[in-house]
Amino acid sequence: PEHNYFIGLAYLGGIDVDQIVKNKMIEHAQSPFDYAALSDEDKKRIDYALFEEARRMKHDLSEVQEITEFVYLDNFEFVSEFTYTRAELEQEREKSFNKKIQEVLRRILSSASLKPNQIDQIILVGGSSNIPSVSNIIQDIFARAPKLIDDPSVLVGKGAAIYCGILADEVEDITVERRTNQGFGVKQGNRVRMLLEKNEAYLTESPYYDVVIPAGKVGGKIAV
Repeated sequence: PEHNYFIGLAYLGGIDVDQIVKNKMIEHAQSPFDYAALSDEDKKRIDYALFEEARRMKHDLSEVQEITEFVYLDNFEFVSEFTYTRAELEQEREKSFNKKIQEVLRRILSSASLKPNQIDQIILVGGSSNIPSVSNIIQDIFARAPKLIDDPSVLVGKGAAIYCGILADEVEDITVERRTNQGFGVKQGNRVRMLLEKNEAYLTESPYYDVVIPAGKVGGKIAV
């Protein structure tokens, strides 16, 4: 439908998968390394290094079924050696990352009162689009393959550039509708009266609302 807009889950992405791979490296770290005993500053430093390794491994497992890794960080006397398969990573993702994607997609469809076959097209955006199981989840729910346009990692940047062009009146064949991701209302006591519903267009005028103080009262709490 033209005017239905629904919010998903803002804090879910590639870093969740990176964390899974990072934990795998720490799990296979050879003694005497003790992650829990590190200071907060050292944890930040080693996390940065491990996340860089995790991203590389994640990308490798998008292309092959199995990798054998040897990770050595001299500054921390950190040594980790292990074999990791795509199947193992997907099993770990299934517990949290994949399940969250499924929940969000089903919630959005339910909120919009739509069935999967009523969606015209699914376009993947972001680096996590390269993860094979993400495409599999979408195909399972929508019974069709999602569409990849150019490099999914740069689509957000391209979209921002187009939006800037619209604001500068240099792009005329594309329109962007901005809508609220939450409703707004007035709460007096236990009663709430909605002024703007979720998904209302920005700059929509709300209805006028009179606040009536009951007889015998000189004031009360009102929350917007």
